[in-house]
Amino acid sequence: MGSRYGIANRTGMPTADTAATLLDTAWRHGIRWLDTARAYGLSEARIGRHQGALPIAQRFRVATKLTAEVVPPGPHAAGIHRRLVHSWARSRAALACRRLDTLMVHRARHLEHSVVRSFLEDLRRRGLVSRIGVSVRSPAEFKAALVDRLVQHVQLPFNLLDDRWLSTGTQRSRARRPDLVVHARSAFLQGLLLLTDHARWPSIPGVDPVA
Repeated sequence: MGSRYGIANRTGMPTADTAATLLDTAWRHGIRWLDTARAYGLSEARIGRHQGALPIAQRFRVATKLTAEVVPPGPHAAGIHRRLVHSWARSRAALACRRLDTLMVHRARHLEHSVVRSFLEDLRRRGLVSRIGVSVRSPAEFKAALVDRLVQHVQLPFNLLDDRWLSTGTQRSRARRPDLVVHARSAFLQGLLLLTDHARWPSIPGVDPVA
């Protein structure tokens, strides 16, 4: 939506008109949630501009993420609260809304920081964020999120080549959190699975891209 993204992308970032057309098409086909992030270039701003011209009843619900740099690496991370405020404020301004539907941390490890947790809890308590969430990369991170009562929304990578999330244990854990919203990302592996050039597919034992 707002950057040159995707393994299969050969045309670069879509124009503003193309982005608007994509959003209109998504709405007509029943899509009601959008996923974005501070890291996704112009995505938030384009969504906000599109939403601002529509009646409230015709606006998407939006899940966005704090910048991945809110918690810098290293044991002596400093300035976390300042980064949190800056990231949240820029998302809210770009999306042109007072309250964010869902605000997620971009890395599961960020939820281990008390400053991050306190900040998110405060936003929710003040009515500035409806739901708190996390973007996970592995079933282990997903299971940790399922037992974290701060977390109400999880985003995870899922596609037809990835069955890690279908294990009995993971599904049982998921069933214990019926309140949790779960969104899948990268369903087409950045467009790779839609390519007719099967030579560009990853080599995976037991997977025949032609079949």
